[in-house]
Amino acid sequence: MIEKEVNPHFENFLFDWKHKFQVLVGGYGSSKSYHVALKIILKLLQEKRTALVVREVYDTHRDSTFSLFEEIIEDMGLADKIRCVSSPMQIRFPNGSKIIFKG
Repeated sequence: MIEKEVNPHFENFLFDWKHKFQVLVGGYGSSKSYHVALKIILKLLQEKRTALVVREVYDTHRDSTFSLFEEIIEDMGLADKIRCVSSPMQIRFPNGSKIIFKG
């Protein structure tokens, strides 16, 4: 089992899949992006799915969203199980799940 410390403010959010849309409130540095990425990783570890991460400009993924996902995967000790492919940017899970990045 993987244990990860999370911001108590976002604890319920991580495992709440009852709502189609969710709004996160917090200031700069409140870890909103981090917890959204963590939630996606946790879901894709549980179920075979494909997640799409979209930004207006594709090239900005490398230094923002893609690197955030990589950082979380490494922090969780899953870098040997989850493959982060940089060209094209994808994250592949052992169960067949994947995250694709588009602009």
